[in-house]
Amino acid sequence: MKRIILLICVCFPSFYTPAQNNFVNPDNTRFVNYSAKILWVKDIGDSLSALVSKPDNRIFVAAKYGKIFCFDLSGKLIWTHDVKRSIIGNPIDSNGNLIISTLSGDLISLNDSTGEVIQTIGLDDPLTSPLIEISTSYNGQQTDAVIVGSSKGVVYCYDINSFEMIWENHSATGKIISMPLALDNKIIFTSNDGFLYCIDSRSGMLIWKWTDPKNKNISLADCSPVSDGRNVFVCSPHNFLSSIDLMLGSTKWKNNYYDCSSTLMISDNRKFLFVKSLKDNFYIVSANDGKPFRKLNMNFDEDSTKNAFLEWKGNVLFSAGNGKVYLVENNFKWKPLFDMLDGAVQNIIHLKDDTFVASGVSGRVVEFNLK
Repeated sequence: MKRIILLICVCFPSFYTPAQNNFVNPDNTRFVNYSAKILWVKDIGDSLSALVSKPDNRIFVAAKYGKIFCFDLSGKLIWTHDVKRSIIGNPIDSNGNLIISTLSGDLISLNDSTGEVIQTIGLDDPLTSPLIEISTSYNGQQTDAVIVGSSKGVVYCYDINSFEMIWENHSATGKIISMPLALDNKIIFTSNDGFLYCIDSRSGMLIWKWTDPKNKNISLADCSPVSDGRNVFVCSPHNFLSSIDLMLGSTKWKNNYYDCSSTLMISDNRKFLFVKSLKDNFYIVSANDGKPFRKLNMNFDEDSTKNAFLEWKGNVLFSAGNGKVYLVENNFKWKPLFDMLDGAVQNIIHLKDDTFVASGVSGRVVEFNLK
């Protein structure tokens, strides 16, 4: 397991002013590079909804209005396919199948090598959450399944290979737009109705649901829950960062010190939460008691967007709504890596070694490394 190294004796800078390199890449895409090594930049020409990578060095990009692109690591386009339906959740790639959900209520399976459609099923319910894959029992056999949430608050579980429904859950009464969390035969998700839900991943039955009794009307919909294996953590903008007992669904602690945005991440060693505030600050928080461990003023100004987080070798890469991707090193020094210029970065994925790919809502995809 990777571990984040936290050195209490190291002071962090209050402001960082790097050299800037404005350039136009071969695709005529304007870009600002600060300290990363940019390998290539592509402009898809459409708003992006998701980014997925494969272990065999392919990158899949889903555009909001239905186009799917497959690139190799050199930025060469391998194939493209237009499903002609709006996509807002990220696809998943499983055993040669690229699974996509649409706002029209469709699950679509593509051959990830060619882009050809394998099968499609219509659910008559707009599918609004990112997809996740689980392993579950179906007809007496272990099978791979896809989980997706809808605008009606339904969570669906379908067999990835046959698209047969395994179960569905109707506990929530509000839209589900955040990433569900699969953990210990449980699926945990938030809804626009203000509740955090825990359901059985084998049957879809409700185990518990939670809300802050003093803030029942606060939506948790934008927050994707994270867990240390014993507790679940959620946050809501301008309100509390909360820890909930995974088994009981009861509040362990809550803290409103951070003025947190809707995005948080747990460290690889499960001891710390990374929290970005709605203005300027990045926090490292103890997962055990919710107390602040470190505060970095990073001057990214007001930002209520959903942000991408990624931990790598004890360092954290994260994005802000200003279009910049930052690196917080394990000694608490930080720096901006690059700037997309015209929109928030929504995904950052580790490819191999020190090479990464990021996508922005405006349609740009950039591959870079940290050498």
